Amino acid sequence: MRALDRMTSVLTAVAASPEGLTVTELAQEAGLSLPTVSRIARDLAEAGLLSRLGETGSFRLGPKLISMAYSPGAYSSLLDLVTPTLHELRDITGETTSVHVPVGDKRLCLRDVPGVHEVRRVIPPGLTLPL
Repeated sequence: MRALDRMTSVLTAVAASPEGLTVTELAQEAGLSLPTVSRIARDLAEAGLLSRLGETGSFRLGPKLISMAYSPGAYSSLLDLVTPTLHELRDITGETTSVHVPVGDKRLCLRDVPGVHEVRRVIPPGLTLPL
């Protein structure tokens, strides 16, 4: 397996787990050896693509990766197209509206418009959920 494939496996495993993964869990999910995952996760964290949680040592997606995903060029034409409709639908229903794109067997929230009710569902952009 090439280096890029291994790195992609690690990032994909972390992205599928909003709670974060320890190196051991990450190795199991990515199907890679513990030393390989440890090195890749450390390098990705140094680059800002992963973040390490202090108490558990788990890894989550890092700020640099998230900012790249939500840069002006990423999905901008789609978001420009659907955002007014999301607001209109929210105004009609009073409920939270959101737009998602498929990522493998999951869906990734790109944008949400919170509902008007005191108790409402919040779907933060970047959240990955089952299809």
